[in-house]
Amino acid sequence: MTNAVTPFTLVVVVYHRSEPLRRLLGSALAGCTANRPRVIVVNLEDDPAVRAVAEEFDADIVTAPDQGYAAAVNRGAQEVTDAITIFSCDDLEVDMGSLRRLADTIASGAADVAAPRIVDLDGGDEATVRALPTPWRLLLEWAVTSDRPRPGAQRIQKWRRPTTTESVDAFDAALVAVRTQILRDVPLAEDYFLYWEEIDWCWRLRSAGYRSVLVPAAVVRHAGGRDDVRADKQRLLARNAVRCVARTQGRWAALTAWPIIVAWQLRLLVVDSLRATVGKSDRVPARAAGVVAAVGAWREIR
Repeated sequence: MTNAVTPFTLVVVVYHRSEPLRRLLGSALAGCTANRPRVIVVNLEDDPAVRAVAEEFDADIVTAPDQGYAAAVNRGAQEVTDAITIFSCDDLEVDMGSLRRLADTIASGAADVAAPRIVDLDGGDEATVRALPTPWRLLLEWAVTSDRPRPGAQRIQKWRRPTTTESVDAFDAALVAVRTQILRDVPLAEDYFLYWEEIDWCWRLRSAGYRSVLVPAAVVRHAGGRDDVRADKQRLLARNAVRCVARTQGRWAALTAWPIIVAWQLRLLVVDSLRATVGKSDRVPARAAGVVAAVGAWREIR
């Protein structure tokens, strides 16, 4: 007698990155012959190289314009027929055991949404647990404390590294397992393009009474993360932080949060400017772009 295998569909959003897609699907499907899950590749801008890799792995292909990560996830979810969807960005590596742990967590009734532990390519932990974006939490988690964790500081959500499955309010959405119907009922917000859409989603999931958990036994390797510092990314992070507070909590909370977000971007600029004086940082232009975007993000409050 064999154990039943939880069916799920893997939805991968790909933006002109065929080789990362090959690594992702190669790691996820390695040795998987029986009970192989359906794979849907959302091929943004119909890249022929991405299409070729998807066909190599017998994935279904959905083409879509590049309207951001959330829009692509929502589009892929429209094609899912399984009760569980696992959606993912393209710069990951993950094994089938981790994917099945997430799917089994959902199928068991232990949670409605399940996120894995995320590590960088060297195996170091990335911040997977997030805080909901109240002004107080923005001050504590973003403006005041560094990204690098300190021992024993469990009150800071981004420093937490759970070792067993536990409930979390918010999480990084590089890869997430969710009941398909929930994803359709509470889709990712599409007006962020990139960054903060997962925090908005977590707020709405929690408000709707759904339970989210982090499953440390499920591990994904991420090629992006905190070391990926670019001007366009910093602009979106700063602007979308204000947008997220305004969307989830209203104008007055956003008014309170706005100077905190400016202070957050200023802290990053100051830290990297000091590092640049000893030749240890080339991030100053990107951080300066974040400060300018944060100052201009007051428009989101209206």
